[in-house]
Amino acid sequence: MNLKETMINNTVQAYSGERGCACGCLGTYYYADGACNYANGDSINDAKRAATNIKRIANKIFELIAEQAFKNNRPDIDVYMTDELVSVTDNRPDNGRTYSLYFS
Repeated sequence: MNLKETMINNTVQAYSGERGCACGCLGTYYYADGACNYANGDSINDAKRAATNIKRIANKIFELIAEQAFKNNRPDIDVYMTDELVSVTDNRPDNGRTYSLYFS
């Protein structure tokens, strides 16, 4: 099992949204138990959608970290990591999103 798979398997929730806030008002939270909470206040329980988006967010995090660290050393991509989460914010004017994985 590689690092990305380990992170996905230990994710309890993931977030994707516009940069600036991660309370849920600018994006969507996906939970390992299948819950999906959207910025407009809607909530659904869709395990397939949640799992697909957790993987998508993990892939985007790894893509942005690679771009920041290995390709261009981009100062406009912020990476924040603790034992409980990894969060990457793309501060480029045309993208402007935050992606986070929260671990158990």
